[in-house]
Amino acid sequence: MEHVLRAPRDGVVAEVCVGDGQQVNDGDQLIRLEDGGPITTSSAAKSVSTRP
Repeated sequence: MEHVLRAPRDGVVAEVCVGDGQQVNDGDQLIRLEDGGPITTSSAAKSVSTRP
Protein backbone atom coordinates (compact mmCIF):
# COMPACT_ATOMS: atom_id res chain seq x y z
CA MET A 1 0.00 0.00 0.00
CA GLU A 2 1.27 3.45 -0.87
CA HIS A 3 0.49 6.71 0.92
CA VAL A 4 0.86 10.16 -0.57
CA LEU A 5 1.77 12.86 1.97
CA ARG A 6 1.58 16.59 1.56
CA ALA A 7 3.60 18.95 3.72
CA PRO A 8 1.53 21.26 5.92
CA ARG A 9 3.69 24.24 4.86
CA ASP A 10 6.09 25.29 2.10
CA GLY A 11 9.83 24.91 2.50
CA VAL A 12 13.05 23.52 1.07
CA VAL A 13 13.97 19.99 2.16
CA ALA A 14 17.35 19.87 3.90
CA GLU A 15 17.28 16.21 4.95
CA VAL A 16 15.12 13.12 4.44
CA CYS A 17 15.05 11.30 7.79
CA VAL A 18 13.58 7.95 6.67
CA GLY A 19 14.54 5.36 4.09
CA ASP A 20 12.57 4.06 1.12
CA GLY A 21 10.06 1.49 2.34
CA GLN A 22 10.83 2.16 6.02
CA GLN A 23 7.86 1.82 8.36
CA VAL A 24 7.23 4.84 10.58
CA ASN A 25 5.17 5.52 13.66
CA ASP A 26 2.95 8.45 14.58
CA GLY A 27 5.14 11.43 15.44
CA ASP A 28 8.30 10.18 13.63
CA GLN A 29 10.21 12.90 11.80
CA LEU A 30 10.03 12.37 8.02
CA ILE A 31 12.01 15.35 6.73
CA ARG A 32 13.82 18.42 8.03
CA LEU A 33 13.37 21.74 6.28
CA GLU A 34 16.18 24.26 5.69
CA ASP A 35 14.56 26.59 8.23
CA GLY A 36 15.06 23.84 10.82
CA GLY A 37 11.41 22.87 11.08
CA PRO A 38 10.52 19.17 11.03
CA ILE A 39 7.68 17.55 9.13
CA THR A 40 6.45 14.60 11.19
CA THR A 41 4.00 11.81 10.48
CA SER A 42 1.47 13.62 12.69
CA SER A 43 1.64 16.90 10.75
CA ALA A 44 1.72 15.22 7.33
CA ALA A 45 -1.15 12.84 8.13
CA LYS A 46 -3.63 15.71 8.03
CA SER A 47 -3.39 15.66 4.22
CA VAL A 48 -2.70 11.99 3.46
CA SER A 49 -4.33 9.90 0.76
CA THR A 50 -4.00 6.13 0.33
CA ARG A 51 -3.37 4.21 -2.87
CA PRO A 52 -3.79 0.42 -3.10
